[in-house]
Amino acid sequence: MLQPILLGGGKTIFRSDGRARPLELVSVTPARTGVLILVYRPTTMS
Repeated sequence: MLQPILLGGGKTIFRSDGRARPLELVSVTPARTGVLILVYRPTTMS
C-alpha cells in the first residue's frame, strides 16, 4: 500500500473545505534500490 505525499511549493492541492483532491497516477519509475518514483496529477471531480 502506498500513500502519496506532496513536496515543494506552488498551488495547494487542498480545497478550503479540507478535502483532498483526487489524484491520477501518471508514471512509475523503478530506481536501482527498489524504490518506486510515482508521479501523480490532480484530476477533476465529476
